[in-house]
Amino acid sequence: VLLLTLSLRDLKSFEISSKPLWIMTFNIIIINLVCYYIYTIISNTTWMSLNITFDPVRNLLFALLFGGVSTAIVFVSREKALGFGDILAFMSMSALLGSSYIILGLNLTVIGGLIFALIVGYKKKSLKGTKIPLIFFISLSIILTFIVDIII
Repeated sequence: VLLLTLSLRDLKSFEISSKPLWIMTFNIIIINLVCYYIYTIISNTTWMSLNITFDPVRNLLFALLFGGVSTAIVFVSREKALGFGDILAFMSMSALLGSSYIILGLNLTVIGGLIFALIVGYKKKSLKGTKIPLIFFISLSIILTFIVDIII
């Protein structure tokens, strides 16, 4: 719910406060740590949530990996490609989806952002300087990934 609220704000202003994203990211990390603790007590096998294999340690590692990659993109592009809110949203997405569906989630995010940029660029007659509300597409890709998981 928080991610969808932030998505709508990102659609309107292309800017969001990072405080709610920090809260959401830390909550997801805490949930993963609690699940890992329970997971180590119960058994040595991975949990299954529908078709998504839930491995809390791997999810946290993916969150750190994508957080690091996103941070590197921000430093290289001098915050012209991604904002800090996008980094936190990518970390949340990777912690939620884990290793089983992160590639699908990333592809859906990129495809959605690309289609949006092409439509806006076509209307403006230029792609240069086109801003993309990436948190909206990250949220949408998380929802679509879970829908795909339920259907398949």
